[in-house]
Amino acid sequence: MGGVLGSALMMLEASQVGAAIDLAAIPKPEEVALERWLQSFPSYGYVISVDARESLKVLELFGQRSIGAAVIGDTNDSLKLTLRHGGQESVLWDLREEPLIGFAKTATGVINA
Repeated sequence: MGGVLGSALMMLEASQVGAAIDLAAIPKPEEVALERWLQSFPSYGYVISVDARESLKVLELFGQRSIGAAVIGDTNDSLKLTLRHGGQESVLWDLREEPLIGFAKTATGVINA
């Protein structure tokens, strides 16, 4: 149960990409602290990645079903999961240095699978 960040990291590793996620953009209940929410794994949650040109269409489809959704970041070719919050940025995980589930390219270029 990786929560939103762990789930995103698994998706990034399997897709061989990196991402920058804006923590303030992650939808959460107002009464729940961000730190607590990041440790939660709501079984009804989704982490998906779509082409930026399609994101508004996808948000509209979720909205038609009264499902909260938001664009929380963007992908890149870094193989790193970078978090943004309050004007600061920090690398949470570098898949080139340490694979999570075994599908990332390591610093030597070998894929661990």
